[in-house]
Amino acid sequence: ADADPNTGLAVYDTWDSTGWGVFGGTSLSAPLIAAIYALSGGEPAGLHGGEPWYKPGVAVNDVTSGTNAPLSTDCAPNAYLCNAGTGYDGPTGVGTPAAPLAAPPPPAPAVYTSVPPFRVADTRSGSGYPLAGHSLGAGGNVTVPIWGAASSPPVPTTATAAVLNVTATNGTHSSYLTVYPSGTNPPFASNLNTGGRTVANLVTVPIGGNGAVGIFNNLGSTDVVVDLEGYFVPGGGPAGLYHPLAPARITDTRSGSGQANAGHTPSSTDTVVVQVTGAGGVPASGVSAVVLNVTAVSSNGAGFLTVYPGATGKPLASNLNFVLNQVVPNRVIVPVGADGTVDIYNSKGYTDIVVDVGGWFTDASGAGGSRFTPLPPTRIADSRSGSGLQLAGRTLNSGAIRTVNANLPPGAVAVAANVTAADTTHDSFLTVYPDQPPPPTASDLNWAAGQVVPNLVIAELGAGKLAVFNHAGLVDVIVDVFGYWAP
Repeated sequence: ADADPNTGLAVYDTWDSTGWGVFGGTSLSAPLIAAIYALSGGEPAGLHGGEPWYKPGVAVNDVTSGTNAPLSTDCAPNAYLCNAGTGYDGPTGVGTPAAPLAAPPPPAPAVYTSVPPFRVADTRSGSGYPLAGHSLGAGGNVTVPIWGAASSPPVPTTATAAVLNVTATNGTHSSYLTVYPSGTNPPFASNLNTGGRTVANLVTVPIGGNGAVGIFNNLGSTDVVVDLEGYFVPGGGPAGLYHPLAPARITDTRSGSGQANAGHTPSSTDTVVVQVTGAGGVPASGVSAVVLNVTAVSSNGAGFLTVYPGATGKPLASNLNFVLNQVVPNRVIVPVGADGTVDIYNSKGYTDIVVDVGGWFTDASGAGGSRFTPLPPTRIADSRSGSGLQLAGRTLNSGAIRTVNANLPPGAVAVAANVTAADTTHDSFLTVYPDQPPPPTASDLNWAAGQVVPNLVIAELGAGKLAVFNHAGLVDVIVDVFGYWAP
């Protein structure tokens, strides 16, 4: 339902046990106006065919019997705006939803197919991609089809999880995005934190039963750009099996770094070639793709980086966006070129680039390794006081190390988790690594004081646990799990 906060008139759908009806001009009490307006995110009525907008994942209750009713069929041609779900309290229109939709059982362990980055959605007006013109309002969501996405070859209907680079841009408010299996309620987890800036993050997410994923925006409005990086299919092998590594630095373009490419700060439209096979624990052969953390450092302006297989054509995609003097990381899973390299393209100005490797996937000649089991996004740790989760009240100070139990089945060797740094007081970084000292020379998240920064971490486990190291200042750490690898 939608309420006009100026006139107090509502336009809404309601269910009377026999069918749906559209009513307008009903005067509501001030508290109920505020509640409806908050639930709807203030979207104007008539957003689709004159019908009102629904809060993602909820349905209006039966006004005569108080029972839950399915969403009206007018949602069907506009599935990017609403998902079937459960209802809010009928008499007041507010409150806690009834029992959430039942989550499907976890998919079977799967192997990975890495693809050159391929754009599957862009909500910016005139983008020419799916969802063009469908910016996300407060409380809004979009549905992004994954099955059949025209990468080469198209994503099969057997795929159970996708790896996506999701970029939020044109944001009007500090907010967050949650990426989740389409057809389920948005979970209590986040993937990107936005604040009127362009920010990207890699996402590993189960694919819903309709072959799509949903993206939910909390506050304000924002555009989203989605690039497919790869997908998981049950069974298979020997290709696509995973080998986690303790993080290791394999490139640092800063002068005097002592790493590969030292002194090669890329200028506008320049490309840095990174040798990944034979470096940082990656074998010299048998590798189809690698997991990298790529960080832009000391840029002299705004731009973006694109990471792609070495000695191939640059795709129309991006992996991370930066502004003047920003230090910003992002996780990348990228196919390895025939020469064992990956290329990193800088779009504008000058920026240094730091690359840490965290694991690799086998090609068809490989043997052994682990398969991935995607999980519904789940928050397992939050150091903020009163969170009720692991680390509650244990804010990390300078040099602190915290141990997080991943709560995964025995035999899990690596985890896909979104790690967020919040309440930051000093420029710093986090390193996430197997629960064994000491911290390696690598980083997973970088931030400036006051920023809230997320990053996908694909980390090797030590006895089922992760260690998190903070370099400087105070920081709270939030950990959301999306799946795990096991032999």
